[in-house]
Amino acid sequence: MQKENKVVFLDSSGAQIKELPIINSTGTATGETSTDEQTVAEICGTGEYVAIAHRIDTGSEETVFESTSTLKYYNAKGELLWAKSNYAIKDLPLHILSADGKRIFFVSERKAFKDSVDTYYYRAEILNEKGELVWDMGEYNDVYDFKITQNGRYGFFRFAKHQTNETGVVYFDVDGKKVNKINGMGVNHISDEGKVQIEKVLSEIEIHSDGIVKYWDGRKFEI
Repeated sequence: MQKENKVVFLDSSGAQIKELPIINSTGTATGETSTDEQTVAEICGTGEYVAIAHRIDTGSEETVFESTSTLKYYNAKGELLWAKSNYAIKDLPLHILSADGKRIFFVSERKAFKDSVDTYYYRAEILNEKGELVWDMGEYNDVYDFKITQNGRYGFFRFAKHQTNETGVVYFDVDGKKVNKINGMGVNHISDEGKVQIEKVLSEIEIHSDGIVKYWDGRKFEI
């Protein structure tokens, strides 16, 4: 099944300059091979930039699915500014752009063959509107549920590190190059001033010997 939308670029008079298809399809079969295609777009708050992520998964019941993914960045005229491969589409909608489009939360996906199996690693990075690296926040076994504030300075993402059995949330300050890592999960809010509010964070160290689980409610701090 295929669903197609599009991003339309307009000039100051409202006339169309360009359009780009947004195609999503599942289970498109060619012989014994099946292909899933996923495309998602995000427009920054000022309308100056558009990010379009595209991923294709191809495989069959007998083979491992192979993925190719790209993040493309356009200006308001529909001109391609840059493209980067190995982009991991983790969340829908994207929520990866600051309001002015000059900060992009980019998660790259890498595959390594280890202990006779394919293992995926994800790298959390901040890019500028030129596609240049602003800050590399390191590698994790999983990175998801991320957000960058409207001013592009602060944000957070959930992570997992299998080798240390860690799961939690990383809060970051791009300008100050600072991170605050909290183990456990919860509903998270972060302001443009870097103020964090956590609701119902569960931490393994708070599980008592009698089996009663303790929650931290309404925890607040600044990065």
